Amino acid sequence: MQVSIEALIDIGNHIISRENYKYPETNADTFRVLVEEDIISEEKLDSYIAMAKFRNMVVHLYDEIKEGEIYNIIQNYLDDFEYFIKQIIIHYLVEEEKDTEESEKED
Repeated sequence: MQVSIEALIDIGNHIISRENYKYPETNADTFRVLVEEDIISEEKLDSYIAMAKFRNMVVHLYDEIKEGEIYNIIQNYLDDFEYFIKQIIIHYLVEEEKDTEESEKED
């Protein structure tokens, strides 16, 4: 779970760096910046912020995490990972398509 959450944060930070977006101060800010820049929708922002907080708990307070919390995440929130990736893919495919169309118009 920790590695998966960190992967989303890493992907987000890579995009933020590559596009020169506002630097996120926290892992949760990474998702806020992606929403501000219309990379991902605001629909699941609360869930992504909760993921960032959970990741911090796993890293720093792992002995306080209850099995029920992990079970709840697995049962109810795994689709948020897939949704994030789909939004990134869709955003960049749409951007690539726009660039291609503009390039063809210029020719």
